[in-house]
Amino acid sequence: MSQHPPFERTDLPRATAVVAAPVADVYAVVTDVTSWPSWMPDVLEPVIAKGDDRYLFRREHNGRTDHNEGLVIVRGPTHTFGVQIDAIDRVWFRTRPSSTGTKVDIVLEPVGAAPWRQRLRGRRRRLEQERWVQDALSGLADHATPDA
Repeated sequence: MSQHPPFERTDLPRATAVVAAPVADVYAVVTDVTSWPSWMPDVLEPVIAKGDDRYLFRREHNGRTDHNEGLVIVRGPTHTFGVQIDAIDRVWFRTRPSSTGTKVDIVLEPVGAAPWRQRLRGRRRRLEQERWVQDALSGLADHATPDA
């Protein structure tokens, strides 16, 4: 796996939608990692900044709380943002202008081979990942859209 954004890969869990807000506003929400608990599924408060691009946070998953570290691996000038979560996954965001707001892509990329138990439950895990990506996009849209 490279640290290049995988937006063209069709084999990964992904979500794409248009958010009715300016690109700069949506990108600001994405890159403010400390605000993720307010819109990203399963991320619990508080997110602790440990330097410029390193964050500690807790995540609730399958009834248990995991402690994770996030490291920003891409903060692009073209509105691309990527965070590696421990050695497990990378979450990629891309924001682009659209005629009705901002087109947002979110892709969840596994970093390495899944543990054997997760490989046995591959289909169920993939469905959970796809649901998570959709929920993340929905939460981002709700958080970034100005009140009507």
